[in-house]
Amino acid sequence: MINRAIGYAALAAIPFMLNPLAVAAQEAVQRPKGPLEEIVVSANRREEKLQDVAISVSAMTGEVLEKQGFQDILAITQQVPNFSAQSLFGPSGSPFLNIRGISFIDFTDSNESSVGLYVDDVYYGAQGAAAGQLFDVERIEVLRGPQGTLFGRNTTGGLVHYISKKPGKDVEAYASVQVGSYGQRVIESAFSTPITDSLGVRIAVKSNRDEGTQVNEVTDTNWAKTDVQAARITAVVDVTDKLTTTLGAHYSDSKSTMVGYAMFGNRVPTAPYTGRCTVPEVLDSQCANRNGFRDPDPDPNRIYSEASSLPNEYTASGGYLNVGWDLGFAQLTSVTGYEEYQRFSEQDIDASDNSIDQVGIYRSNMEQFSQEVRLNGETDSLRWVTGAFYYDDNRFRSSTYAINRVPTQNGPAKLFTESWAVFAQGDLRLSDEFTLVAGVRYTDESRELKDLQNYNQSGASILRDLDGNIIQSYSDELSTTATTYKLSLEWRPMDDILTYLQYSTGFKSGGFNPSLATSPRTVGPVGEETLNAYELGAKTTLLEGRLRLNGAIFYYDFSDYQALAGTSIGGVPVVLFINAGDATVVGSELEATYVPIDNLELSLGVGTLDTEFDADPSVTIDGGQLNGKEMPSAPSYSVNGSALFRHGVGEFGELSYQASFKYQDDVWLGPDNNPAETQDA
Repeated sequence: MINRAIGYAALAAIPFMLNPLAVAAQEAVQRPKGPLEEIVVSANRREEKLQDVAISVSAMTGEVLEKQGFQDILAITQQVPNFSAQSLFGPSGSPFLNIRGISFIDFTDSNESSVGLYVDDVYYGAQGAAAGQLFDVERIEVLRGPQGTLFGRNTTGGLVHYISKKPGKDVEAYASVQVGSYGQRVIESAFSTPITDSLGVRIAVKSNRDEGTQVNEVTDTNWAKTDVQAARITAVVDVTDKLTTTLGAHYSDSKSTMVGYAMFGNRVPTAPYTGRCTVPEVLDSQCANRNGFRDPDPDPNRIYSEASSLPNEYTASGGYLNVGWDLGFAQLTSVTGYEEYQRFSEQDIDASDNSIDQVGIYRSNMEQFSQEVRLNGETDSLRWVTGAFYYDDNRFRSSTYAINRVPTQNGPAKLFTESWAVFAQGDLRLSDEFTLVAGVRYTDESRELKDLQNYNQSGASILRDLDGNIIQSYSDELSTTATTYKLSLEWRPMDDILTYLQYSTGFKSGGFNPSLATSPRTVGPVGEETLNAYELGAKTTLLEGRLRLNGAIFYYDFSDYQALAGTSIGGVPVVLFINAGDATVVGSELEATYVPIDNLELSLGVGTLDTEFDADPSVTIDGGQLNGKEMPSAPSYSVNGSALFRHGVGEFGELSYQASFKYQDDVWLGPDNNPAETQDA
């Protein structure tokens, strides 16, 4: 494959890349730092400068996010290489985060993502939480690659860490208003004040509304509306000069509406169904359903449905207590978190204007509790962190299929997860130039599926055991233990250049697929997936601190990829949850930030990916063989960039002008590489 050859060529070229960078760094060493902003990150569970962290991490400050106009967490994918997201249910639905081609597609909220989401050090287990609003942010960090030691919670792909602003010692307030297309109105404000010398409080609120990006031609109503309100309060208490506690609470409420879909249909509606139309036939208005409906002018902004609108709603609430205690020999950190998430949405399944109203109805409720305790210490030659993590997750979810608002199938289920882990990582300085990093994490996890049902409109069960006998409910459980590692050698030949060679592992525990199951065969359980990652990277600051150039190349050996596989059992279409096979990923990233003059900042990001499944020929998804296919949402290349120019306007403040872009190659949206499920470049 051409892309694979490019990837291996990049691997061979990296030693030659490092040599000129080292020469440039020799010229820049000992010179004063330039105008580039120093970004502090917590990727190693301690605060460090971005250029001192030997991890492929992208970080954006709150100021940058504000100037980019980003309104939700998913928007940051526009300016981070090899990071993307997709959602079946629009911007308010459960998004599927994808880092370096690694993701997990599950629209039922039954399982956790392969990309972890953390907010203020608290892990969020619900995939839908990634659709949350972005406001009053200190910074966002995107860590690429498996985080199997310090952030071990099911992160084969990587993680996103969202850090909100905390109250300071001074009074601070701001407000902002944004208007845009489709009647967009975004209002955000925050107020922070000290109450006493040892207590500070910060309150932030946000409202994000628009009138919808789609018009239903049947009812003349708008679809795909955004209507989200969010609030957060944070208090910091300095109990003593060595003990600080931070308490945070948040609430979000979305009354958004569902997106409408295109209708595929059959090109000869009066004949027996022979399969879906091709995409060119759909776009050419050749296709109709059995009732004769035909989309006269396919357009994503125009849809057809009997319903005036369908809900796509969620509420999210929770809080945390972070305790930091300086013990002298080490820093003790305790993070206790509790989160609730509820989602309700309806989907127009037939996506057409006909006499049969077919709707899918999805409900999910989730409660989670997490507790982490860490100790961070440092000697002359060793920096270390060790700790323990506990996670408890209870979920209820149901999928209902209804015709003319009469449920013909209803499939409720409960899912329980309990997990604990212990971990340790140390950075041993071997010399002024070399540092050895080693980490390990042991995880013990149990999952339980309980009271899975699937009954028809008369209340009769249509769930059958493996022998074909009708059963009223089904329960199952599985347990997993895993040990994950990290080993890295860092080389700093000069103050302004850091290179690293790293081996790391990650795993994602197994789970269940309870969506409208008709047999235990479709439920699972599926086993865990594992990843072995090899990475070579460099971080440099050049041209008297005006140019920051960071890059990495990597190779992934992926085992037991978890996938939802469409197939047919006894002529009935079903979705299986399986370990589909193995995969390899070869890729690279380059991020550059340049300040040619003090009031102009230019940035550029480039990512490349070459992915391929290695599966048994018998493994098929939607009738297509998986072996040799590309991974979903993994473009061969992507490019992003921005230019920001700002200047003062006297006592009135600052005026800024900004342009930004992102371009990516075409991608498959499913692992079977179905031509009907693609996104053009």
